[in-house]
Amino acid sequence: MKYKLLALIFFTTIIIACKPQAEVSDEVIAFRVDKIEEQSVKAWELDDNAYDDWQRIEDDWKVNVLNPTLEKYKIKVNCSDCPRVALRVIMKIGEDGKLVAYEIVNFNVCGDKVTKGLESDLMGYFTELTFDESLNGKVFEAYLGKILKC
Repeated sequence: MKYKLLALIFFTTIIIACKPQAEVSDEVIAFRVDKIEEQSVKAWELDDNAYDDWQRIEDDWKVNVLNPTLEKYKIKVNCSDCPRVALRVIMKIGEDGKLVAYEIVNFNVCGDKVTKGLESDLMGYFTELTFDESLNGKVFEAYLGKILKC
């Protein structure tokens, strides 16, 4: 009886400690390419209207995607063991305002290996978004996430 109770406690602890695995959306990952050939500009180098529109999109993404996703995966950004969740990505936007492709330049989540599920959850927003007209036809590099100055 004692061993059964210990085994139950052990397995319960393992289950609780495991991070949830999101369903990998092949539809989102399908937008990912190894290399976008077109020359990109940094997001902060976009012209005034495009930059303002991008900032609005990025702010909405932080509130509605990044924060809930970090909670879902039980990722807590802090100075002791997780100072950054940072995604550097090049996005290619079509003339119709839809994401054509994205290239992950760098993806750092507390030094851990990034799962396709996490990538899918974070990038899914952009694959469904119709970007503002000022961003149509643009290829730009964006820095997304949370980085603490510790």
